[in-house]
Amino acid sequence: MMNWEDYYKHLDIPKDWENISYGNDEFPSFDYNGFTIWINSPNKEEREESHLGFGYDNLDDYKDWIFAVCYTKNYGLGIAEDLLTSMDFDEVVEFVSKPNIESMKGMMDYEFNYHLDFEKWDDKEFVDFLKDLLDGKTEYGLNDKFPKETVKGFIKEHWVPTKTEKYKIRYRDNMTTYLLDETFNSIEKAEEYIKRNFFEGANMFYEVEPK
Repeated sequence: MMNWEDYYKHLDIPKDWENISYGNDEFPSFDYNGFTIWINSPNKEEREESHLGFGYDNLDDYKDWIFAVCYTKNYGLGIAEDLLTSMDFDEVVEFVSKPNIESMKGMMDYEFNYHLDFEKWDDKEFVDFLKDLLDGKTEYGLNDKFPKETVKGFIKEHWVPTKTEKYKIRYRDNMTTYLLDETFNSIEKAEEYIKRNFFEGANMFYEVEPK
């Protein structure tokens, strides 16, 4: 009977993977980028024996695997559905090197020193927060262990700048002649410009439209 270190001692485990193996689990496991990587026995007979140990009567529906990946945040919730099962370690390394929204939310729950309910945030709100966090635009601080490089890479792949609508001022009686080249970030700012620079009641002659 092999022990858990025998399951992975022949593998080149990346140094950034954290060993989170727990004695009551069925297999040893590692955590990285919000993913849990389970490692099955390298011995096929032992893998089949483990399958039968889960309560199966036979191997009719058995699909062989050595590596399985799930979201770390779902561990213990009874919903740790496999995202990937594979016999190829390189495939697993490649898969977990690319965090997605869900894995990153789980990683933030673990790595961030403040409790925020990221699960209730929509994707854009979450990614915008991460960018502001690294740019120092939030009230939250980061310790030396926070995985800044991982988050930077994630932001590079997922962050989309918010499009700012621009507005211009035009004469009401001429749909093609614009009053000036200047643009404004909001209707309110354009109307404020009219009030500040033109005679009282000028709104009768000018209107604001998207650029």
